[in-house]
Amino acid sequence: MEEILISLVPYFLLQHPVLYSFSITLLLEKMPERFFFINVLLFVLLELLKGWSGFLLTIFMFEIYFYIKRNSSSRLLKIPFLFSITLPFILLLSGGFLYKHIYILKNDIRGISVVSDNLEYIDAVEMLSDRLTNFSTAAGVYSRYDSVVDIAKLQNEYAEIKGFFRPLVPNFIMENKSFSALNNSAMLAFFPDYRDDSSVDLGFVMYYYVLFESRVSDAFLSLFLSFFLCVVLSVIFKILSKNNQNINLLIFIMIFSLLYTSSNEMVFARGNIIILFYIPMLFLFGIARVKIKSVAIK
Repeated sequence: MEEILISLVPYFLLQHPVLYSFSITLLLEKMPERFFFINVLLFVLLELLKGWSGFLLTIFMFEIYFYIKRNSSSRLLKIPFLFSITLPFILLLSGGFLYKHIYILKNDIRGISVVSDNLEYIDAVEMLSDRLTNFSTAAGVYSRYDSVVDIAKLQNEYAEIKGFFRPLVPNFIMENKSFSALNNSAMLAFFPDYRDDSSVDLGFVMYYYVLFESRVSDAFLSLFLSFFLCVVLSVIFKILSKNNQNINLLIFIMIFSLLYTSSNEMVFARGNIIILFYIPMLFLFGIARVKIKSVAIK
């Protein structure tokens, strides 16, 4: 039974709404009104019940984007340093109160007990700020650079390229999936029993700083694949929608994710590329339609 479930991972991956819901939202020319709030609420509940919380920040950023788009002449947008200092400062301080309860809830769902009295407000602010940057992880990897490189050399020679295909290819085609790409093996220098299905964000510079030292061929191929996928997906997104502002934001998020996470498996195979599998469905249900000179999502 376990082997059957594992072989169905690509199918379950396609049913993971967090992978394509944000992309679909930006591809739409007009936000749907009927049942939209209910769908968002169900999506939030689903992700919370799985023990995740990072999607809330993405939703918050999307709301800011659509608010700016609807209210471009608002006085609020004229506040000095609104997006560079004011808003991030307010988000960090106010988010500390909320993140404390979210952190306890999501760990409780994961089976990890966190005592509320032991988690102070300043601790929640620190954890929230740590979620907004990969600096601490990158700095930790740099502090144990030699160990991280040595462990990376022990992994599959083309772990990054194979990792990209791992979630997309069924087990009967790709039988060996028990290898660690750098986004996983880097943590083995700190935690030898680190779970093989977990991932960390090292940042583009640190990721390839280690990868070029440990597996040069894999590093070059991974860079080429990243560039190729960025170009191809950008062209497809541009073709699918006339919403140029939305598409530019979607492309920015994709590039930002690549610079922040750097793993092709996490950014593309478990993220942006999933939308390609839904293109036939978009045509089937009338969401997308072919025009004389273009394809548009209405």
